[in-house]
Amino acid sequence: MKIGLIGNNISSSNAPDIHIRLAKIFQIPLEYLLFDLKDKEENYFVVLLEELRVAGFKGVNITFPFKEKVIKHVDNVSKNSRNVGSANTLIFRKKITAQNTDYSGFLKTYNFHFGKNTPGTILVLGAGGGLGITAIHIAKAMGARVIAAASSQEKIDLCVKEGADEGIIYERDMDRDLQKKFSDEIKELTGGGVDMIYDLVGGDYAEPALRAIARHGKYLVIGFTAGIPKMPLNLTLLKECQIVGVFWGQFAAIDHAENAQNFKELFELHAEGKIKPFVTETYSLEESAKAIKTLEDRKVLGKVVVNME
Repeated sequence: MKIGLIGNNISSSNAPDIHIRLAKIFQIPLEYLLFDLKDKEENYFVVLLEELRVAGFKGVNITFPFKEKVIKHVDNVSKNSRNVGSANTLIFRKKITAQNTDYSGFLKTYNFHFGKNTPGTILVLGAGGGLGITAIHIAKAMGARVIAAASSQEKIDLCVKEGADEGIIYERDMDRDLQKKFSDEIKELTGGGVDMIYDLVGGDYAEPALRAIARHGKYLVIGFTAGIPKMPLNLTLLKECQIVGVFWGQFAAIDHAENAQNFKELFELHAEGKIKPFVTETYSLEESAKAIKTLEDRKVLGKVVVNME
């Protein structure tokens, strides 16, 4: 089976290694390829999709800057992709179908570990981006208290505007002193420890966050945009906590009924106005280069949309 990842500047992505390892566990023959379109012309993206479908690919993952653009160039757009205005997964059959797993991935993890019980306080690491804002929306809809952690006051202000109760600014480069300061700030805001950590960034932020987790807390590993962290596992014993990897794609492929129920709950929350697509900037097609440059410069707060009309 052949699948892959399409995006810009993805040569160092861990996606191939992760997918191939999982495929071996489930005895699935898999080839996972990277398609880095950084230096390609604008319309090459559309041509590539059809070429991959014809070549027998079962699907691809989509990352920036194509998540919003792709739904204009597929045959079918799932309800969840249409609601959030973007897609991160394409399924190739006779036609190409766009899916979005951002909301459902968070909801799956939340329900699995807490059910209908509010966990108390959730810390979102890397809260200033689109997925971080998504986590804030859903956590607040579930009744949790949310602490947003991000790298600038501008991002924290945005998170608070979108529903976060508190915010912590962390430094981009953290030595041991700054890590301790970050951990102490979390403990101070939570009265001793946070109940759930939703980690999108990893890197040097992971350990101080884990040190600030409450007894019986849960640490959800979502991504590693700041690098793969090294965690002292003795902390899991001392805290009696859990570190849980979140792989929505595998969950959706195996636990169909639970996945369908999660989507049902998401659509209900959307219909009630409790969650919504988070788009901060919209560009015309002629401004596509400017939109991509904004993403590359890490100036984006939330989602960027290019209007194809």
